[in-house]
Amino acid sequence: MFRTLSHLGGLLVIVLLFTAACQPIQPTNARAGEVTNTRQANQAVVQRFYDEVFTQKNMPVLDEIFAENFVAHDLDVGGELPGGGLPETLAAFPDVKATINQWVVEGDLVVAYTTYNGTHQGEFLGVAPTGKAVTWSIIDIWRVKNGKIVELWHDIPNGDILEQIQP
Repeated sequence: MFRTLSHLGGLLVIVLLFTAACQPIQPTNARAGEVTNTRQANQAVVQRFYDEVFTQKNMPVLDEIFAENFVAHDLDVGGELPGGGLPETLAAFPDVKATINQWVVEGDLVVAYTTYNGTHQGEFLGVAPTGKAVTWSIIDIWRVKNGKIVELWHDIPNGDILEQIQP
């Protein structure tokens, strides 16, 4: 029992050190409220993407929230956003819903761990509609500057999606 308590004590010290190391560092030239407001504003821009594109199917909003010099990294479907493979994905899964499971916002970076659920009702990567329910998750890393999305890093799990819709 003593050995177990000793291990637990050591684990507790590691957890406490890790937790302390992961605390956000506030810039010395900004007040905490300004940092929070910037984080909230950046998150709101990204939230608008999920709400208006995936829930409302409002494609014109892309011109409002993406910067002209937007850069997409690691996109598998259809090239770069805005637009890119999005129309094809929304056509293949017209009832798709995006659910944000976790947000991490630090400075100009917004990370969203998102789960998508939809029904395969249109062709997707050469696979005819199957009517199957599909779920996939993505971790997107967005960079927001001056109220516009300027960069996105993500990798759509096409293999996972294709596996679920195979006839």
